[in-house]
Amino acid sequence: MSSTPNKDQYLLTDYGLLQVKGQDARKFLQGQLTCDLDRLTPERGLLGAACNLKGRAYASFFLVEYASNSPKADPIIGLIMPHGVIAETLSQLNKYALFFNVELSDASDQCRIMGKIEKSSEPSSTPAYSVEQSADRLTLSLPTLTPSRHEQRTLSLFMRPEAEATTTEEANRADHQAWKVSNIQHGTLLIEAGMEALFIPLELNYQSEALQGVHFDKGCYTGQEIVARLHYRGESKYRLVLATFQTDLNKEGDTLHAPTTVIETVTETLDHNKTKRAGQVVTWAATATTGYAALLVKQSLLTDEPSASNLALLCERDSKSTTSPSEATLLPINTLNKF
Repeated sequence: MSSTPNKDQYLLTDYGLLQVKGQDARKFLQGQLTCDLDRLTPERGLLGAACNLKGRAYASFFLVEYASNSPKADPIIGLIMPHGVIAETLSQLNKYALFFNVELSDASDQCRIMGKIEKSSEPSSTPAYSVEQSADRLTLSLPTLTPSRHEQRTLSLFMRPEAEATTTEEANRADHQAWKVSNIQHGTLLIEAGMEALFIPLELNYQSEALQGVHFDKGCYTGQEIVARLHYRGESKYRLVLATFQTDLNKEGDTLHAPTTVIETVTETLDHNKTKRAGQVVTWAATATTGYAALLVKQSLLTDEPSASNLALLCERDSKSTTSPSEATLLPINTLNKF
């Protein structure tokens, strides 16, 4: 007998919507994104990334298709993404849009985006990327790299703010960290401000069967040659893993700066002077006592059951005390799991 799901809802004010309109919208995006636009339908969404010529993703997003308010207009393709990278994405895509009958715009102020997490004792039966649409909303089922978590996650796009008003009363408006923690736990990482052009989509597992964010049979797109070469040659020395660590930020006045580097200790103690670089932090989020991070760690350090005993995160603590200056700190990693 199945249990009643527990639901958490979040108003994602740090997310936005980039709209692509025009009769060439699909053709234009097909030549720019890692995903195959021929697979996008009103009933099925996609995960995709836009890359520079070096194959590094400057943006990633969930794509959905919906009808325009104008009856005779072509359908609109919406890119749901962190709002902090929309301006740069528009700047990059508009360089190529000159040759197409297409219009790109930031439509974030015309909509609301909500995330919902339903927890259950049984796996979700809803296929990833399935889309449900009604007159006032569109709901996209999200994928996961950790199906054992038994959580159904969705993004809802409300194009009429008045239709969304009563729903947002139930949402947690402030706790963006909780939604980001969930994204990290499920391995669904989107490029945020500060992450632009740092990672090749393969490093974020976009090519996996679960995420389906890179299609190798779709033809050319910007950066495709680099992405395909790395895939077929298997040249990556790093693997994406999920880590937890103790934040230990109870001391008043302390702030944790973003950890950026994975450190391998070469002694039994966490001595900053006796360590070497072992990887890179992709993104992280924290609750009051526990931090969660998606890491790129050297393949050579990962066994079938990877150990975190000799790994730590290098970060900085900022203290408001005038007698205690900022300093680099090593935070031990508690657990380490492959996606």
